[in-house]
Amino acid sequence: MEVTRAGIDKTLSVMIRGLFGCLMVLMFFAFVSIEANKKPDEEIAQILEEQRKMRIILATVSKGNENLPEVWPAKMNVAYPDFELFDQKGEKFLLSSLEGRVIILEYIDISSPVSQAQSGSAAVGVYFGAKSQELNKEAQPFSNVIKKVTNGAFMLPNDNILELKIIVYGADGAPGSRDDAEQWAQHFKIAESENVIVAVPALDMRSEESQSLVRGFQLLDKNLILRVDSSGVMPKHNLEMTLVPLVPKLIN
Repeated sequence: MEVTRAGIDKTLSVMIRGLFGCLMVLMFFAFVSIEANKKPDEEIAQILEEQRKMRIILATVSKGNENLPEVWPAKMNVAYPDFELFDQKGEKFLLSSLEGRVIILEYIDISSPVSQAQSGSAAVGVYFGAKSQELNKEAQPFSNVIKKVTNGAFMLPNDNILELKIIVYGADGAPGSRDDAEQWAQHFKIAESENVIVAVPALDMRSEESQSLVRGFQLLDKNLILRVDSSGVMPKHNLEMTLVPLVPKLIN
């Protein structure tokens, strides 16, 4: 059978129309799928905020933060790196000046619901200056944790133990300020008379390493040696099984 040019053109025309029709169907289903899988506005806003904070952290890391101690984060079973801090009254002091008492050390990001919970948001509400107004119901102040684990046999405040809360990240990912320390203490009703100090580093200590310390607690003995590290998203040691049981032993 002789194949004519007109026949070929007709066949190609039919094929093209068919492909175009299939393409339109695929585009329609793709559009429907995209619409069906759109994230809620709140979730999108949260993702964008996390990305923004990560850009700040990466920018700090990329240029190198010369304010960090020579060894950072602190190493286990050696003396903690020394650096200057301002307390909630605006007074400057060295970390090394706290030697002689067992220290429960906590690093804070104001926007973190965990940081807020560890300072007592369940009792007094979320910090007014925090970006996130989410209330974390799982994290607790250390005083609550040690009371629960010991069934009330050991409680805070205790003159041999100092709780030190260091605000590294203030509002919008900025360095923690002296105002942050003062207002955080006021909001959560934290008084130095109860052996709790809210402080900020004298210098900007934001970094990927510092961010990894936010949430949880570290335990320093009377010689400021890091004995237990239960800080961060993936802590080295369990808070209730390792850190808490060691506290009474270190004060004796």
